[in-house]
Amino acid sequence: MIIIEPRSYQARWSLSWGILLIALITAALFVTLAQRPLSHTDLWGHLAYGRYYEQLGFPQSEPFLTHSTDAPYVATSWLSQWLGYQIHQVGGPTTLQFTYAALVCGVAIVFLLTIKDNTNSLLLSFTGTTWLIWLEYQQLLTIRPQLAGILCFVLFLLMLSHRTLGRLSCLGFAILLIFWTNLHGSFVIAPVTLCLIIAGRSLDVFRNCRRRDVCLRESLTRVCRDKRLQQLCTVVVIMLLSTLINPYGVKLWWEVLTFSQSHNLYDLIEWKPLWKTPKQGTAVLISLVATSGLLLLTRCRLRAARWLPVVVFGVLMLKTSRYLVWWVPLFILAVMPILHLHTRRLFRFRMSQQFSKPFVQLVPGGVFVLLILGTLTIFFTISDRALQTSHPDFLRGTYSRNTPVEASLELNKLFNDLPLDDSAPLIFNTMEWGDWLIWNSDAKLPVFVNSHVPLIEEQAWKDYMSFIRQSDGWKERWQTYHFSAALIQHRRHDRLAKSLENDPEWREVWKDQIAVIYWYQPRPK
Repeated sequence: MIIIEPRSYQARWSLSWGILLIALITAALFVTLAQRPLSHTDLWGHLAYGRYYEQLGFPQSEPFLTHSTDAPYVATSWLSQWLGYQIHQVGGPTTLQFTYAALVCGVAIVFLLTIKDNTNSLLLSFTGTTWLIWLEYQQLLTIRPQLAGILCFVLFLLMLSHRTLGRLSCLGFAILLIFWTNLHGSFVIAPVTLCLIIAGRSLDVFRNCRRRDVCLRESLTRVCRDKRLQQLCTVVVIMLLSTLINPYGVKLWWEVLTFSQSHNLYDLIEWKPLWKTPKQGTAVLISLVATSGLLLLTRCRLRAARWLPVVVFGVLMLKTSRYLVWWVPLFILAVMPILHLHTRRLFRFRMSQQFSKPFVQLVPGGVFVLLILGTLTIFFTISDRALQTSHPDFLRGTYSRNTPVEASLELNKLFNDLPLDDSAPLIFNTMEWGDWLIWNSDAKLPVFVNSHVPLIEEQAWKDYMSFIRQSDGWKERWQTYHFSAALIQHRRHDRLAKSLENDPEWREVWKDQIAVIYWYQPRPK
């Protein structure tokens, strides 16, 4: 007769309800995100590039813009763009919505497990994951290759949280970096972060030796012989070699490292310094003030291995808020162990001891969550196919309200039906809509700009900004481009719309709630 102890029942019960809780929260988050309309901005440009790779291969220069730079075209996100196009081909826009939801849920789950490995507390894991979503919600609003980069980054942090980095871990880092390198240009963040961690770890070991009155020579010897440091250095070498497995080789590194030197980028709000982005800047300030108070209360010794990357990326945020994407996970992972220590001292018991038991077997729980997500994806995809058959306008709800669906159709019709005086026509369009026009017209409409602003000729971009801002001398620059038509978001750029409306050579031919189309009709000489 086999006797099962009550503790076994309790452990199994905790495991079951813990996995169920995570699965229910993940499923609710997935269903909520899957209903979010697709963005009207650079998503469609990435899909257009993916379609181009599928049909014609990699281009030698920028394939869609007339006024583009002369630099060779390097597709830093070619795999994300190609996969996005393939996903769209399978199930249309709805499948992209499910992919977006799966990516965000994946980021949340992986980061939750990372905090769990650092604190052994499920409650703090949920707190830290919520904190991450709060600070990075603007970066998580749109499906784009950067979202795949964020998922790779939190996977990288999860793998680093293991105490021993053996051969299997090195293989995992190599596979991760191979995919990351081809998915998004942010792969350089991984070796940079790891080098900062190595520098911080070396400083921690050296300080511990000096605190114990170990001589300088012996302290340096212990730093070199530190097993963790040796493992991290091995991982750095493996990651650097793995990044060379891409269609461009070392040239990809040069493209990524010089990407931020484009002056066009800094006219965009997401590339401005953090203190010029009020919402996220305020959220970061609140987080820093709360963390400072926590550090004063705990008075614990800070580890340079955790805080050196936080400080470096925090300084870089003063130049551009784009580094916020990588700073937030590092910051939260540095704060959570301190918060865990403080709560244990405050309440005098081990927090979330029962909540930690569900993570005894993570693999079955992960498989269970994936099965739920897969079932939901299949169900909604089949439902979408059925609805498309009976309701042709069903897909309109999958696009953002700012997507110029009707305007682009009208523009296609105008260019097909109306005679043009120019042998090489050009459309003025707002930057956010250039990607949609390229995608929806199969790259047949001659757009002026799109959201991939580093690929735009610098003078053309300056002229575009002068048109939008109605700067002095904009009219003279406008006439040098010989635009045949103009598609304008009249509520956002009302000054430019009024200028064309009052110009006798421009005629309004179409207008709806978000867009207006003007057609150029020169006066007879």
